[in-house]
Amino acid sequence: MRFLCLHGLGDNAQVNPTGKPSRAILNRLLANSAAAIRYELSDDYTYEFVEGAIPWGPSNRNAVHSEAATFTYCHPEQEDSFLRAIQDLERFFEDEGPFDGVIGFSMGASLAITWLKLKQEALNRGDITSLPVNVVILFSVSHVYDYKVVEKGNPVEWDPSHAGIQLDVPSVHIWGSQDPSKSLGQRGTEFFRPDKLSTYVHERGHEIPSSMEEVPHVVKATNRAIAAISRV
Repeated sequence: MRFLCLHGLGDNAQVNPTGKPSRAILNRLLANSAAAIRYELSDDYTYEFVEGAIPWGPSNRNAVHSEAATFTYCHPEQEDSFLRAIQDLERFFEDEGPFDGVIGFSMGASLAITWLKLKQEALNRGDITSLPVNVVILFSVSHVYDYKVVEKGNPVEWDPSHAGIQLDVPSVHIWGSQDPSKSLGQRGTEFFRPDKLSTYVHERGHEIPSSMEEVPHVVKATNRAIAAISRV
């Protein structure tokens, strides 16, 4: 399986100071992720890590190397920047795909939802025959916006109860009980069909959990969603 991985605001795709890649999803998204993930996730998985193009101050120094530059996919207060980020994501998928799944953290998770909602609408209209991914794994979802509403100059946060049909794809949603934005993580589940989603709430903040106690829960939820693909 091949995954597209999207980082958060003020983050990067670096895994360690030597720049050597790791096959573990969370090690790649968060430099100090637990080593157990490397062994618990399948050797058959591969990951494509897309780094934002806009320089941005680090949002969490514990999540990136102190000497590494950090980026964002879009300026969080500029509508045109947001629209370009979704367009860039679409082009990347067309140029570098196909991918079996998307893994996103924070802003990356939110952009994935916005993009997938556009694809779900296209599917419902009959413009495409299937969604472009089979599974979605999201950590600490941030604010989600409706592309079409923002396009009209109205950057109001998307209320999932008004978002129409839910995304018909297996999904995993992970957030922290100490995250000041934990309500957004929970709210993100409402964009997806409840019968195809798994959740895990860890005891940390706005971050990807990495302790030996937390990793098995993350891996279990991830594997459960991947196993659900065959039942779709």
